[in-house]
Amino acid sequence: MSLVARFPRHRILVSRFFGLALVALLIFTDKPLFSPATAQTVRWVGFVLLLVAAFGRLWSLQYLAGFKSRKVVSDGPYSIVRNPLYLFSFAGAAGLALSANHAGFLAALLLAYLLYYPFVVISEERGLRQILGQEYLEYCQRVPRFIPRFSGFSEPENYEIRAARFSRNYLEVVWFPLSWMVLQWLETARAAGQLPLRF
Repeated sequence: MSLVARFPRHRILVSRFFGLALVALLIFTDKPLFSPATAQTVRWVGFVLLLVAAFGRLWSLQYLAGFKSRKVVSDGPYSIVRNPLYLFSFAGAAGLALSANHAGFLAALLLAYLLYYPFVVISEERGLRQILGQEYLEYCQRVPRFIPRFSGFSEPENYEIRAARFSRNYLEVVWFPLSWMVLQWLETARAAGQLPLRF
């Protein structure tokens, strides 16, 4: 099995390890990106991006829930970009990076998205081509992988949603605004000298 093929199988484990590493980075280091005068405005920009990520992922998941790998989903966000979940996750990562006001945090997130997620996407698309065949190939020819093409947007008047599957996703997206609150708490604790060693 190729390295690319192994990525999806270990994605959750790798993501959790990476998340813990980022938390440690924020607690034990202090490398601000912005001046105090600018940082507060930038944090609110980050919060907006986190909201975009949360609602964007819910929008995407309502079309995908229960249908992943069963049919070609090509409506709503999937009509303008093939991987809207990863696109909105990137918006969330950018929001976290801005909210954290931490140079190392930003660099780590950029490296993760540039070096890790492209392999995940390529592997997933390879699997979908094998399962869904020609219909998925034609979809790939119409819709770009990462950069949205808004002129291709289409949305049906009615769409079947698998409610039981979709409702599970609320707990997933609530972590976006909650992470912002945690970052603000860390910043307050850092300013009060309550965090451990800083490098």
